[in-house]
Amino acid sequence: MPYKEFVIQYSLGSLSLDTLKQIACESKNKRILNILSKDKDNIIRRNVAYNKNTPKEILNILSKDDDIIVRIYVASR
Repeated sequence: MPYKEFVIQYSLGSLSLDTLKQIACESKNKRILNILSKDKDNIIRRNVAYNKNTPKEILNILSKDDDIIVRIYVASR
């Protein structure tokens, strides 16, 4: 999904939780991963942390996440 389309749909809340989880797991787009790394859902943030395409600067932020599983995924990278 292109970045602009993602931002519009994400802002409108029109993306399902399952879709967001999949995007967080598979996206290669740094800007999308950055947005999802701040999502209120911990499963989405876990998927961003687990995604091999997530840049180190986003992982550094996620390493301070309140969710311990997010931090474990970051540490395992």
